Amino acid sequence: ELFAARVLQSIFVGIILGTVYMKISNDQSKIAQQTRLGFFAFSLSFLLSSTTEGLPIFLQERTIFMRETFAGAYRVSSYVAANAIVFFPFLLLVALLYSTPSYWLVGLRPDLGGFLYFTLVVWAVVLMSNSFTAFCGAVVPNYIMGTSVAAGLMGCFFLFSGYFIEKESIPDYWMFMHYLSLFKYPFESLVINEYGGGGCAVVGGDEFLKRQGLEKTKKWSNLGVMLGFVFGYRVLCFCVLWYRSSRTRN
Repeated sequence: ELFAARVLQSIFVGIILGTVYMKISNDQSKIAQQTRLGFFAFSLSFLLSSTTEGLPIFLQERTIFMRETFAGAYRVSSYVAANAIVFFPFLLLVALLYSTPSYWLVGLRPDLGGFLYFTLVVWAVVLMSNSFTAFCGAVVPNYIMGTSVAAGLMGCFFLFSGYFIEKESIPDYWMFMHYLSLFKYPFESLVINEYGGGGCAVVGGDEFLKRQGLEKTKKWSNLGVMLGFVFGYRVLCFCVLWYRSSRTRN
């Protein structure tokens, strides 16, 4: 039921956002630029927050997992790896169903390379969120606590992403949150893809990137960081589940 709901949700929201932001002007006006940034920010907010709906599944599976590992049915690593792999194709489908209507309706960079990179970033975003949810599902004691923790952290990630407050304005003692933000890297990647691509639909794209303090070279390095988050949260999930199962056996 959750899979079917996510598929329908991706199509519906993709079409709604596409029609709301349809055919944004390609000029250098501040309104057009802010409208594009708003589309990217809302897209990431939707994609990251909606994936946490899978928290009840992880909590339900954890109960079964603890019982089965106590009985020696399988290892922690086998469960974590299988749980990650099974979501890969489904989340790729979600990324495609969201990206296809929204990208072309909004009128972003009009070439196949730009669309494929946009879809790749969306896929990385939902994979990040899924891994983050798996980690939360391993740590929190129940669903209520899990939703509170996940929502609070997502809010902090969004706040320190660089969209609401520029990096230079973030206090030094909060700077670590800027680099840990799940919003920062995909947001920068989407902006670079739109304004720094060879088929850029926007006049003065390079100048806009300079004003934002972004470099084209970050396009792929940011994607690598996102994949690092995917792997990192899965490793943390493994560590927590391994500790829980070891303590249960002892």
